[in-house]
Amino acid sequence: MRLYARRQMESEPKIDYFATSLPNFLLFDHDLAVRNPAASFLLMAFAESGLGNAASARALFERVLELDASIFEARHGLNRLDTAGTMKDAADARRV
Repeated sequence: MRLYARRQMESEPKIDYFATSLPNFLLFDHDLAVRNPAASFLLMAFAESGLGNAASARALFERVLELDASIFEARHGLNRLDTAGTMKDAADARRV
């Protein structure tokens, strides 16, 4: 997933007229130069999160939100990291 995200980041953003997401582009005015890096950082964040690299994932989710604060998936990813940290802290406290 990380490799795909890096390749996506380096590619020239353009509308794929045969893509299933085309209606999104027709309804909303997206700046592809912003959306492409945001989508790439989002994929990288999920990859890092899945690999257990919470600090790296958090930084990438925050980078996504700096580029586009309306990307729900980035907020959701941050909330999951916060919840996982809270659950881990509670489990560690019970072991003591």
